[in-house]
Amino acid sequence: MSRSDQVSVHAAPEEQQVMATEKMAKSQILKEDTAAQSLQAQPAGPLTGWKAWGMIIAVSGSTLLNVYMNGAITVAIPSIGEDLGFTQSDLAWPLQAFNLTSGCLLLLTGRLADKYGRRPVFLIGTALFTFLSIPPIFCLDAVSFNTMMGLLGIGAALMTSSGMGVLGSNLDGALKNRAIAVMAGGQSIGFCKGYLNNQ
Repeated sequence: MSRSDQVSVHAAPEEQQVMATEKMAKSQILKEDTAAQSLQAQPAGPLTGWKAWGMIIAVSGSTLLNVYMNGAITVAIPSIGEDLGFTQSDLAWPLQAFNLTSGCLLLLTGRLADKYGRRPVFLIGTALFTFLSIPPIFCLDAVSFNTMMGLLGIGAALMTSSGMGVLGSNLDGALKNRAIAVMAGGQSIGFCKGYLNNQ
């Protein structure tokens, strides 16, 4: 018999009881930690009801504004170019600058949304798009106007990529299909509204 076994045999009943109590307490703490970790790892369920539709309206409204900008600039660029002294070759640049930045940055902004959270990136993109919509009004030449339109495309990219992620991660089943249909319909309505309002 080893020395540790001899000590455990000759230990007082009170010491054995204390050791058993400590073992039970440690096992209980371990179980509680495991349960807490499993609860934290468990994803939240999909949204339903008015919360889901509020989110759908917010995301669809943001993409509507993006496409509205395309329609509005398409129609208004001749008069904008006349006021700012655009040459004939400059007329294509505002819309192209917006589309280039928003299209080229979709993958990057989608990666940012996956890494830092879709909702924060969506809110940042919405705020950026809102604030950058104001400076083009005060531009005095073609270079500054084209630059601001390019920067505006960054906000559009942040909104579009993260908005799709928000819908995909928070909705499920038929409601997700309806949300995508509403978003697509909002884009069509936005372009038509921007085109017609500036004719």
